[in-house]
Parts: sequence; structure tokens; C-alpha cells
Amino acid sequence: MSTPPRIPDLGDRAARTLLQNFDALDADRDGAIEPHEVNSALIDTRVRGAVADAAVAVKTTIYDRMVRRETWRASTSTTNGAILGPLLGPLADEGMRRAGITPSGRLTRQDLQDLANNPRRQADSNELDGAMNRSARRRAMTPNRNQVFRTGAISVHQVGQTNIGDCYYLAAVASYAHMRAAELRGRIRPNRDGGATIRFGRDTRITVAPPTDGELGYGATSRGGGTWVTLMEKAYGRLRNDQAWFTRTTVPVDAADGGGLASRGIRDLTGNRVQFHLTRLMTLDGIRRNLREGVANRRLMVAGTPGGNGTPRTAGGHAYSVLGYDARTDIVTLRNPWGHNGDRRAQGVSGDGFVRMTVAQFRSEFYALAIEEGTLPAAKPRPRRVS
Repeated sequence: MSTPPRIPDLGDRAARTLLQNFDALDADRDGAIEPHEVNSALIDTRVRGAVADAAVAVKTTIYDRMVRRETWRASTSTTNGAILGPLLGPLADEGMRRAGITPSGRLTRQDLQDLANNPRRQADSNELDGAMNRSARRRAMTPNRNQVFRTGAISVHQVGQTNIGDCYYLAAVASYAHMRAAELRGRIRPNRDGGATIRFGRDTRITVAPPTDGELGYGATSRGGGTWVTLMEKAYGRLRNDQAWFTRTTVPVDAADGGGLASRGIRDLTGNRVQFHLTRLMTLDGIRRNLREGVANRRLMVAGTPGGNGTPRTAGGHAYSVLGYDARTDIVTLRNPWGHNGDRRAQGVSGDGFVRMTVAQFRSEFYALAIEEGTLPAAKPRPRRVS
């Protein structure tokens, strides 16, 4: 579920933008910007430009700390809750205060003024500005939100993961774009309003509107290739929301967050069965045979790394597309769905997200390998679901 590393930028532009547009974002007029209002702003077509970028910044810097806090609080429902709850709750509340918001998640004018003017809060202000600037750069890569495909063909190079921990899905999308690009494009039907209808599995169809400025700044990017990747992530979030048992997310892509098995994205995309292998239980020749057959038959393949800090070549707890295997050199070619490799500069690592390594290195660094099987037997037609 790894997401790309964050690079700080200097300034207090985000805090001041939020102050200037406080009344517009404080929809319930209670004197505070709250998580549900930020989420609503991200999907609101009327929230544009710098204001949308500032909302993205709040969600990805301040409120993501709330997720950790709520996770800690959830420990009170476990067997050890009576012990962990009292210990972690106060620590989490203090972390919230240091993040610039009250434990209830209310971001007040005073909080923002403190971020903008207090020298002791410069690091927090810089972090907020960095997120705002990254959102603006992602929006700038998509000058026309109504253009699903900017070029005739779609490409693996156009898949870019950003804030959402859905590497398992976007790695599958990138593998699809590499192995069977025309088939993948056939699953994406542009609509007149600039949105699209995405077909998952055999015939599950999800229709989504064109991305808002907030969604362009927050979600996956097509890296200048139109909006098709952004829309595929948005539609997948809608699909996951439809499958949710208890709660639905306001921002669709949030439903895909949190990581998943390397096999899930392939299965949800294609409807096909998926072989899931634990690499440490495979021989090197077994890995070679599976990779060779997968490439020859243009199967979607995704590999997962174990959790932790990763290695000089790969990020920890992350999914990569498996794009090729050269039996002559024994080299496996993979791609990071971020579209880059952060600050990793080991041999075989390139700045565009590609990683090349031997099969022995692959088995050492990846714990799981998911490989698509053939299409499922023909089934009776079922009603199409449009949401």
C-alpha cells in the first residue's frame, strides 16, 4: 500500500488560501473546516484551482494523521483495548494538536493563522504548501479534464499513483496497458460529458463524471495522457464502495485505499482467475517458467514486496507490475506504479519507475507473484449495473 514519498516546498500559501476561502469551505458555518467538508470540496466541480489544491493539501497532510489516530483508537475494540486505549488515546490527541487541529478534527481560523504566522509552525506550513504545490502540478498535467484519451494509444508510462494506497490496482492497470493495451482501452468508453463508463470483469459497468480539480490533484494521474487513469481509479473506488459492507466513502477513490493482495487488482479488472504464488516457496526455475509463460501469453502479472523500508531497488509493502522476462539474460523487468522510484538509485533502477533485476534478486525482494489465468467459462448474461 506504499504511496510516493513527499517532497517539501517552502511557504505559507496553503494556510493563507484556506483563510481567504474559509467561508466557502466551512459549509455548515460552524467556524471550522472539518474532514467531511474537505471531502465534499474535493468532489465539488465549483471548487477550482488553488482552493482545490489547498483542500487536497489539508486531506493529505493534516487529516491523514487522523487516520492514524482513529486506527489507534480502534484498538479499544480489541482484546487488549483496555490497556492500549488509555495509553494511545492521549498520545494520539497530542499528535492531532501538533498537526494543527483539535482532536475532534476541526480546523479553525485560529489554527490556520497560527500555521501562517507562527515561526515555530514553519515546518508544518511547509508540509502543507508542498502538498498544495504537488496537487497544482498534477492538475497542470491534465489541461483538458474532458479529454479521456489525449493520444491514440494508451501506455504503461501514463499510469501514475499518487496519494491513494491502491498500488495493487494501478500495478494491474499498468500491466494491462503493457500486455494488452487495445483490450484495456476497449473497457473504457468515453461519454459526451467528458466522463467515462468503465467495464470491470465480464460485464460490470461503472459510469463516472469528469474529474474535478480536487480529484485531479488528489487521485491517480494519466501523466499527460488524458484522464483515463484518473477515471479508472475513480470508477474502481465506486466499485469498491458498492462492495462495502458498512460504510461508503465521500471521495470515491478513498474506497480503494489501504492496500490489497497483488492478485486483487487483476481479478477485479479482468474477471479472470489469478494464480497467487509465494516466491520463497518457489524454485528459481519455477519462477522462470511462470514468468516465461506469462509474458508469452500476455498475462497480467503483479508482484508484491514485504512490508518495511524496502531495499535500494524496491519500496516496502508495495506492488509492482511485472512487464517482461528475458530468458537469455535472466532479467525481470518491473515497473513501480508511482511512475518513478523516489530516491532509489541502485543498479537496474531508473527514474521512470522501471526496475530490472535477476530472478534470484526478484525472489529475494518480492514475496508474492500474481499471474492471470485464462478467461472464465461463458456465463449467462446478467443485468448491467450502472452507478
